[in-house]
Amino acid sequence: MSATESGSKRDQPILVVLTAIWHLLFSLGLLGGAVWIGLRRVEAVQGVARWILAAVFAAVAVVQLIFLPRLWRRHASGRMMSLAVNYIGLGYSAFFMFRNATMSVALGQVVGPAERRVAVVSVLPVVILFGFFVWAMWNQRTAKAFNETIAQRESLTAYFYISPYLFLASIFTVTILVYAVWLSLHQSAIFDVPTYVGLSNYAEALKDKQFHRALYNVFWYVVFVVTLQTSFAILLAVILNARFRGRQFFRTMFYAPSVSSSVVISLIFMWLYQKTGFLNYIFTKIGLDKLFLAAGIKAQPNWLHTVTGLIQILLKPFVENPKALSWWIRGPSVAWMAIMAMNIFTTAPTFMIMFLAALQDIPPQLYEAASIDGASKLRQFWSITLPMLRPVILLVVVLGTIGTFQVFDQAYIMTAGGPLDTTLTPVLLIFQKVLGSQRTARAGYASAMAFLLGAIIFAFTFIQRRYIERGTEQY
Repeated sequence: MSATESGSKRDQPILVVLTAIWHLLFSLGLLGGAVWIGLRRVEAVQGVARWILAAVFAAVAVVQLIFLPRLWRRHASGRMMSLAVNYIGLGYSAFFMFRNATMSVALGQVVGPAERRVAVVSVLPVVILFGFFVWAMWNQRTAKAFNETIAQRESLTAYFYISPYLFLASIFTVTILVYAVWLSLHQSAIFDVPTYVGLSNYAEALKDKQFHRALYNVFWYVVFVVTLQTSFAILLAVILNARFRGRQFFRTMFYAPSVSSSVVISLIFMWLYQKTGFLNYIFTKIGLDKLFLAAGIKAQPNWLHTVTGLIQILLKPFVENPKALSWWIRGPSVAWMAIMAMNIFTTAPTFMIMFLAALQDIPPQLYEAASIDGASKLRQFWSITLPMLRPVILLVVVLGTIGTFQVFDQAYIMTAGGPLDTTLTPVLLIFQKVLGSQRTARAGYASAMAFLLGAIIFAFTFIQRRYIERGTEQY
């Protein structure tokens, strides 16, 4: 027996006990919740919904207690991967419960009969799936089919381990999603009784000029940030993959901005972008202030308050009055480009790690053969490195697209959508709509905009996978 296996055997009793305790506490907690709901101590759940939820909680608790000995035996057999998944699920479930409880308390949301009905309907599919799973375990034919191979037995055991997580996460995810769909079909403020309006929220969002402006801004953001951060990440990975003294130090230094809080990074760049900030000081020293004046920008601008657009700057020598151009022709504003630059600086190192790992998987024999054939370094990069990185490029582009479409914190902290809505993003607009004042808050309208944004992200991701993923199978 190796040292690793012996260490795993020594640690096994502790892990078995911890897992058994977790399932026992989860079961007792569900039983307590069932009793608490049955005694009408939870005011938000009354009537038929009270008995349904109490029965569901009690049933899941009983199932957990019945199968606890089986879980114990499975743990004792040494399947530690399932155990790790179980604890990951526990942490994830706790996060979901804390997040949603905090949001409910912060918003002071009043749950009415309609919301309770939606919650019950959302929970029912989860209960049905969980009940089918329990029936399949008790049924001899299905249990025999499940237990045909070792792999299937381990998979079944893993599902038992993560059943508490699946139950909780399904409720706190599926229920919220269904409630958001229902809310998008209603006219609702946070503290008002919802009124059914059908698809009018979606129709209004498609005509909303402010929503158009937000989509216009985020389009430029996606084009510039995804392109530049992917290119910059590949360049950094290629440089740091070479052998030179101090390579580990530079890898750490380049990656450091990625682990910093986006709030902290935003506050640092707010100081850099001020009129009397360090950036203007450097530009003045090297004489770039004259170039700014020629482009129609102040010599020492406040970067986050400059509405001049990129296309407006480029057309200045050819157009008599560039300021008269429509907002959709001006291009991204200087303020928006400043936020783009900050995001590229902080996000590219994260993707650099992915490209660095992919570069180390490229067989060195390919480069040796190319060198013998007389290929230059640049030719090797275009003919070997980039084609071999194509699957990772797909991953980075898709992740970057999804992340940039959902940009929020930088725009909220640094500019709050200004100046003149040139840094307004869809997520920031949704945030402003759903959390406005009591008279202007429109949760249903914001939900409709959120689903429209989700559809746009899905369309962009589908197109990227369709054209970038083609041919990656050979790598």
